[in-house]
Amino acid sequence: MTRYGAVSRNGKGEAVEGLVLSLRGANAGQTVTDIEKKLEQINSSLPDGVRLEVFYNRGNLVNSALSSVTNALLQAIGLVMILLVLFLGNLRASLVVALVLPLAALITFYCYLLPLALSGRQFWFFRIFLWL
Repeated sequence: MTRYGAVSRNGKGEAVEGLVLSLRGANAGQTVTDIEKKLEQINSSLPDGVRLEVFYNRGNLVNSALSSVTNALLQAIGLVMILLVLFLGNLRASLVVALVLPLAALITFYCYLLPLALSGRQFWFFRIFLWL
């Protein structure tokens, strides 16, 4: 008779599997840290020969993903700066453009998220404020 649901660690012996899920919107890194602290507390109260161990930690996956995204972002910034210098031929102008473009995108998204639309006068005032 086939046994279903058996769990082993590294193919040796039997183990009990548990799964921890975080709430939607929870900080994954903080959740992993809190779980590790709680496991240390529980392990100290368990009898001899019984212990809780983590065999798959998604915290490593999250850290790896963040590292990848950061690396790609820094490479993109460097490439854009090189292209701006090549096309504009001036380092100072390239820096101005490189700083204004992300700022314009942030202002655009901020205006989009405002609950009320900006009227023409408010937009004109906003443009004068940025010009100063």
